[in-house]
Amino acid sequence: MKRGVENREPGVEPAVPEGESFYRGLVEDAAEAFLTVDQEGTVVHASQAVERILGYEPTALVGRPLPQLVPKRLRARHREGFERYVRGGDRGLGVGDPTPLTALHADGHEVPVEVRLHEHEERGLVTAIVRDNSGVTPEHRQAALREQLLTDLLEHSPDILWLFRGAFDELLYINAAYERMWGHPVELVRDDPLTFFDAIHPEDRTTAMEAVERLAEGEPIDIEIRVNPREEFGRWAWIRATPVFDGDRSDGGPPDRIAGFTRDITDRKCRERTLARQRNSLERVQQLTRSLRPLNRRLARATTSEEIQTLLVRELASSEIYQFAGYGEYDAVEERLVPAECDGIDTPSLPELDLSSADDRTPDGLVARAVTARGVRTTGDLLEDPPSGSWHELATEWGCKAVAAVPVSFDGTVHAVILVGTGRADAFDEYECDLLYELGERVGHAIDAAASKRLLNRGTVVELESRITDASFPMVGATRALDCRLELEAFLPAAGGGTISYLTVEGCDPAAVADYFEAEHAAVDVARVVDSAEDRGTVECRVGRSVAAALSTKGASIRSIVAEYGTATLVIETSPESDPYTVHGLVTSLYPETELVAKRTTERPLRGTGSIETDIRRALTGRQWEALELAYRSGFFESPRHSTGEELAPMLGISSPTFYQHVRRATQRLLEQLDDGDILPGYSATLDDHGR
Repeated sequence: MKRGVENREPGVEPAVPEGESFYRGLVEDAAEAFLTVDQEGTVVHASQAVERILGYEPTALVGRPLPQLVPKRLRARHREGFERYVRGGDRGLGVGDPTPLTALHADGHEVPVEVRLHEHEERGLVTAIVRDNSGVTPEHRQAALREQLLTDLLEHSPDILWLFRGAFDELLYINAAYERMWGHPVELVRDDPLTFFDAIHPEDRTTAMEAVERLAEGEPIDIEIRVNPREEFGRWAWIRATPVFDGDRSDGGPPDRIAGFTRDITDRKCRERTLARQRNSLERVQQLTRSLRPLNRRLARATTSEEIQTLLVRELASSEIYQFAGYGEYDAVEERLVPAECDGIDTPSLPELDLSSADDRTPDGLVARAVTARGVRTTGDLLEDPPSGSWHELATEWGCKAVAAVPVSFDGTVHAVILVGTGRADAFDEYECDLLYELGERVGHAIDAAASKRLLNRGTVVELESRITDASFPMVGATRALDCRLELEAFLPAAGGGTISYLTVEGCDPAAVADYFEAEHAAVDVARVVDSAEDRGTVECRVGRSVAAALSTKGASIRSIVAEYGTATLVIETSPESDPYTVHGLVTSLYPETELVAKRTTERPLRGTGSIETDIRRALTGRQWEALELAYRSGFFESPRHSTGEELAPMLGISSPTFYQHVRRATQRLLEQLDDGDILPGYSATLDDHGR
């Protein structure tokens, strides 16, 4: 068709050639309404019957789009039908037998009509001959109602409903759900039906093309693909379609139409992925549990730190889920990881790692984050983004996809770090990391137990006596500034690391010592007076990095510290197998002005199963012992109390009700043990019925 009326002012009718006036009269007197439109669907002429049938003045319709004369719910469908007619794709619309349609009256009510189309090809115009069917048949109204219900159903469906010509060269119908799900304008598909491929994930386009080819050959399809570039192809679409044949298929020709629907299954896919991750995670937990069960039994029987390290690394490296395992001792003073054991790859040991200026993309950074956070830290996928340096060979030559660093800690102090690597793409989820963290704690307890067992069951120990004159040591600085005497009474591990120390003060106000610590020494986090009587009392202070924590990494412990006149005497207790100069070096690395003045071997009674302390510890849980000792040292049992449960609970990282519960149960348990004679046999005979 050629384009018709152009550059026309609204409301102005085109000139009618002479000789047509007779036919114009016939049109104006006819019972049917005549609406002439150009190929854009714009009204260029309306007969007088339009006012009787639809209530519009004929001149008022000139220049208006034809779809405005139908209800809103039908306009898109009518527009598509008219466009197909103009393009020559559908000559059945209103040609020959009239087509029943629903029109919109000027007052808003719907009018059932019949429409026939007549084409003026030489002028690029189309005339619609409209007959009022309002009083003709009730069936028409029922058909119009069915059409309305069907249209509402199609347009409000959450699924995409669509119909193509058999060769996918023309879109016959598609509903509004397409753009919401596909993220692609409907107009583009109307102009070029195959542009819907642009909104399909590049990796899924081959699947979609093969499906189109099967449909063209007469086969139904059922596929799932990713769509919607606006959402980075994050939507999943389920497509089912079938070919439609108008006649017999025996000729083997292509289908006449392709009908199908597309459903958004993104939520279902998310649930499937979640379930798959959970199943994989459960399998890994079961595998890790199977691997750790024999390891736990062997750790309990190990007698040395070296034996524990070897057992740990070999068991992990030979397990079903890890390719290699390594173990390094953490040097808190030098901030480095000293390699000890490695198994699973052709490397004798891990490289020594400097953690002082670690980069997150390096092994140093991974270990540094694990030590700082006192928790398991993992790398990303090493094969997708191969790093340089120490990880490079591990990733490229050994196929290791991820590495985890697991701190080995006891009483809040990190002693070592375990490294494990795996080729699994989905390694180290929350559950696996929790199990590895528990393993690190278990190993820390095993190492401490082995060291304690050697000391407790040994009649010979080595004492190292050092003289500290370094003013950065808080006890030295305080006695020099305040002219007093300080003695370490006891120390306990604190929640989150560090220690809680109790110092006896003589010769000055304890409050002055507490104020001095907080003002002059950054290593002291908090200091407070627990007990005070004129120029003597007890001060409690929490220290982040302490000599005690550093010594514990070497199996050594503090026996006593006394400071006066600006000098502190430190006595360290260690085993005969320990290197005294290494132990002393831990102190000098923190406080350089320290001199080793004596080394002596001391015979002492074995702290065996018959000692009071051992009996008490055996009667209580570890947490009850900590709470009871903290309460005793802090004056909790004094009258009036020097400390409350609300003040002491945060030091152990627990709530005050939990602290009170631990103290109450520990006290009750000790009294029960005394009454039964399990502690201090023979003493129970002196207790009355009230435990007095």
